[in-house]
Amino acid sequence: MAHGLDAGNILFQEILPIGERDTVADLYDALNAIQREALPAAVQRLLGGDAGAMQDDRGASYGCTRLPRDGAIDWSASTAQIDRLIRALVAPYPGAFTYFRGARLVVWRAEPLPDAPAYAGRIPGRVVNVARQGHIDVLTGDGVLRVLEVQRSDDRCRPAAEVIRSVRDTLGVCLGPAGANRGAGVPAGPA
Repeated sequence: MAHGLDAGNILFQEILPIGERDTVADLYDALNAIQREALPAAVQRLLGGDAGAMQDDRGASYGCTRLPRDGAIDWSASTAQIDRLIRALVAPYPGAFTYFRGARLVVWRAEPLPDAPAYAGRIPGRVVNVARQGHIDVLTGDGVLRVLEVQRSDDRCRPAAEVIRSVRDTLGVCLGPAGANRGAGVPAGPA
């Protein structure tokens, strides 16, 4: 043990490749499997006198505290950015969210639509397809995101097309008490 945040010598280190479609839950599962396998031997080495290797603080960085509003989907962002946000906030985190008809809607599963058609007059957040298979397609800043599973705050997780049923809908619109649009799906004030 050492004083300080993430201080002390390194007893074990392994590079974990991150797959193109991995979620934070996938990474936790992989890290927990490595920990179960490697931790007993690392502790034995420490108890046996192995001091480990010193950390190189020049490569260290720290992440900022995340706030609930940081999970808001900005539909004008790129498809890749929105996809990464959703995958980074699956359970055990509270999920990336948008607004649908003024109410918060968590997007649990989505994927970029490959070879998406071009849309003239692009309106990010506009639903452009509601499929019988259960998904919906939503315009982003540069493409189309296929939304597979969503959850209203008072409901269970369901196929997106069970909740959003019309191509006349636009996600991300959060209306205030007077009905004024507050922007790209981000509520005013603390979330």
